[in-house]
Amino acid sequence: ADDYGRGHQADFARVLNALGGARHKLRQLDQARAAYQQAMTLRESLARAEPEDAEAGRELSNTIMNLGTISLQEGDFDSAIRQMRRAQTLRLAHVVDQQVSRKLRRDLAVGYFNLAAAQLASFQVSEARPTSAAVAEAEQNLIRAAEGFAELSREAPQEVDPRQRL
Repeated sequence: ADDYGRGHQADFARVLNALGGARHKLRQLDQARAAYQQAMTLRESLARAEPEDAEAGRELSNTIMNLGTISLQEGDFDSAIRQMRRAQTLRLAHVVDQQVSRKLRRDLAVGYFNLAAAQLASFQVSEARPTSAAVAEAEQNLIRAAEGFAELSREAPQEVDPRQRL
């Protein structure tokens, strides 16, 4: 697609992601998931067409994280953790220098927090005791989240809101 077509595709994906967010807030999880999945399909296509586009990758990661939060709410911890890890991996792929956007750094911090929350929730419901490696990973994710929020807060204290929409 040309730039014009990609722009419309990106806008439509944003609308679908926002619709998913609205349905998610209303706890209409099936409808939220459907909207997020449609947004993800479009965003995957955009990210594949422009692999160096950090914003396209960031938006795709956010939709994947949103799907992970639905899985977490439904108690599907394995799926939630898998999706959240994928989102973080995609985000980290765009951390190539010191010129990382504030949005991406915020999303990384929120993502680490969400991932740690999913990991800790999975420990609570599991009959098996979590491995020391799993506990260490969850702890490291909380530390990364805290460090990310602290950095963002130092730069612009009025802008830090850990409840930012993904």
